[in-house]
Amino acid sequence: MEFSFSRKYNVLIICILACTLYSCRKKSFHTYEGIMWNTSYHITYESEDEFTDSITSAMLLIDSTLSPFNPNSAVSTLNNGDSIRITPMLHDVLAMSQQVWKESSGHFDPTAGPLINAYGFGPKQEITILDSTSIREILSYVGMDKIMIRNNVLIKPDRRMQFNFSALAKGYGCDCVAAMLARRGVRNYMVEIGGEIVVAGKSPRGDNWHISVDKPIESTSSEVHESQIIIALSDCAVATSGNYRNFRDKGSTRIGHIVDPTSGLPSETDVASATVIAHDCMTADAYATALMSMPADEAIMLAKRLKLSAYLILKDGNTWTSQGFERFMLKN
Repeated sequence: MEFSFSRKYNVLIICILACTLYSCRKKSFHTYEGIMWNTSYHITYESEDEFTDSITSAMLLIDSTLSPFNPNSAVSTLNNGDSIRITPMLHDVLAMSQQVWKESSGHFDPTAGPLINAYGFGPKQEITILDSTSIREILSYVGMDKIMIRNNVLIKPDRRMQFNFSALAKGYGCDCVAAMLARRGVRNYMVEIGGEIVVAGKSPRGDNWHISVDKPIESTSSEVHESQIIIALSDCAVATSGNYRNFRDKGSTRIGHIVDPTSGLPSETDVASATVIAHDCMTADAYATALMSMPADEAIMLAKRLKLSAYLILKDGNTWTSQGFERFMLKN
């Protein structure tokens, strides 16, 4: 078929207009925020396109797998039964949990679900003050060394065993959203879920992302954000763990949400908050929780042995900073 000159000209004009319109599409920073897992999330990324639906889908997939508050999640199914086939997500969190459980001598343990439930931080949020006999009984079926894996099936040796991966689920959620953005060609982004953060590339200012580590200030009415230090990050993740925002009051007793699986008691140490910088947020989240559940001297020994980039704020106001963490701190 032959085109006339005028038709060829019209086609050329259309092609030029299409190319011009495409070239005019500029990348800009988008912000997406909301509430998930009873906490807020804030996501900023630079792209020509918006990925709102994809972000929501990624977080809902985490919820349907790891949330103990979702009665239809894989973890809830496991907690109500005695076994479950291990999905890729379960494999990821189990592998990390086993690593941190071993390295921390049991101070990080997702099988501590019955203790978390008893102290009011599980799905029912009903507080039980446990006596020593009850604690010993619960500890008899708590421990990552007690689980069994056969033919890619996770088996509970005792039906009373309950899993709770909340200590790394937000961090893992950040990783999953970040991975989705990276697959779509996004190079500059910040993903924050409940204070756990993954960053890549540059901020809208054109430099590394500036992240504030809050002072551990308790408040019963609202979150208090007063900066302790500012760190500058790119292509890594950071997580902070502390009891100063998530606690329950039972009469005159204040119970923090971090439970020490080695004693069966709510964590009461001289560490007020622990911040860890790592390659991925699941790792940072898990180790920050482990450090928070240990006395300061043990937490420092662990951070030194594993060469963690860690920052501890102690209850007496003193701080400890690892060499690896120092390089991220902005000088005043």
